[in-house]
Amino acid sequence: MMSGSDSDVVLDVRDLHTEIRTASGIVRPVSGVSFTLERGEVLGIVGESGSGKSMTALSIMRLLPGRHVKITGGQIVVGGRDLVALSDREMREVRGSKVAMVLQEPLTSLDPVYSIGDQLAEPLRIHRKLRGEGLKQRIIDGLRAVHIPDPQARVGNYPHQMSGGMRQRVVTAMALSCQPDVLIADEPTTALDVTIQAQVVRLFEEVRDQGTVGTLLITHDFGIVAQLCRRVAVMYAGRIVEMGPVEEIFDAPRHPYTRALVKSLPVMGEKIDRLPSISGHPPDLAALPPGCPFADRCPNVTDQCREEAPPVEGTDAHWYRCWNPETTGD
Repeated sequence: MMSGSDSDVVLDVRDLHTEIRTASGIVRPVSGVSFTLERGEVLGIVGESGSGKSMTALSIMRLLPGRHVKITGGQIVVGGRDLVALSDREMREVRGSKVAMVLQEPLTSLDPVYSIGDQLAEPLRIHRKLRGEGLKQRIIDGLRAVHIPDPQARVGNYPHQMSGGMRQRVVTAMALSCQPDVLIADEPTTALDVTIQAQVVRLFEEVRDQGTVGTLLITHDFGIVAQLCRRVAVMYAGRIVEMGPVEEIFDAPRHPYTRALVKSLPVMGEKIDRLPSISGHPPDLAALPPGCPFADRCPNVTDQCREEAPPVEGTDAHWYRCWNPETTGD
């Protein structure tokens, strides 16, 4: 289901499927994922570890790890082009210029043997053909835009000479350097202390408020979702089980899994001995059940849930996959 006018949409993912071939069978970490992202919007994707969030992002970037992992169906439309259908050479032209990604740990995406300036220069040379003083000034401006102090001096630094928060801002500057239409941020605040997290969140607020980039934010942190996002998608077992406005997802979740996630959040000022948890374990993605993948953990499960995959219910603005949505409401 789509949101907004077609002219506002910078990313349109349609029935995306990604498979991993293993010795024990085919694993489907992304199974029929569909959503749109609008310019100036931050769309949150939440869910437990292994739910398919990062694999969805890597599929969009066409950066799947290994020859046994591939997209087997669907479309990823950016600027009227289906990224799934592009050759590797064509995708290299798109990656960084139209779609960029901030990885979870900046040290994995920064080369320790090159200076920050050299690494920021690379996408600008490739995609914007910048050279000389124009290139140097663009690098300095990019660092200044993400609030790196004394950017003229910092361009000569190496990654190990910067704090975790500064490295995160550097990789964000790198992703934004060629002014992409789509920015994917995979757990950008993980492993950062609270003060640095707040600085990174403010940076993404500035990116959002500029209104030129659509941001796909992958996170476990519902607080960041509440602060940054207008809409949120909840993933489970490789598929989106609920999507809607942040306020409705928090105040009136319709899917039992979403409700369980929201209930597990601590409430300021409320003293409890133990936070509620979700019983059981996520299903084996190589042997998904025929019905709802959440059935074995759901308090409202019926025989129909175990036998038939639930349809999409709700509205274009707020939809969910559940046979018994009325039992999950307030």
